[in-house]
Amino acid sequence: GLMLAAERASFAFVRDFMVRNAMATAGPPTSEALAWDVANRKYGFRAGYAFSGPAPAVAVGVRLGKSPAGVAAKTVHAGPYETLPETYLKLEAYVRAHRFAIAGPPWQVYVGAEVGQEPSAPRTEIYFPIASR
Repeated sequence: GLMLAAERASFAFVRDFMVRNAMATAGPPTSEALAWDVANRKYGFRAGYAFSGPAPAVAVGVRLGKSPAGVAAKTVHAGPYETLPETYLKLEAYVRAHRFAIAGPPWQVYVGAEVGQEPSAPRTEIYFPIASR
């Protein structure tokens, strides 16, 4: 659907930026879920790749950052991309049922996707960062 098309376009934009700046990907495609309103079909995200080597001095059109560090709850979604929201909701329910505090936006890693390719893998790792107790 629409969400997948938006992510694919974003990954392509980031890959093009990386190619123009001689940056090597160092992992599969990753996206951070910033806002997710299933009922109203709205999804805000950041898409990117880990990279190796120096960062360019100027980054126009992209934001360079670091991956989250610390403790996270993780699950693996094996199935169509359209059912990903259900898996997110289940992991969030698990985290809340165990009284963990969510420490930031969740993210997903497209396992098995070719480095530098669109997320087409049927397995997606989902992470919720949790605060230390």
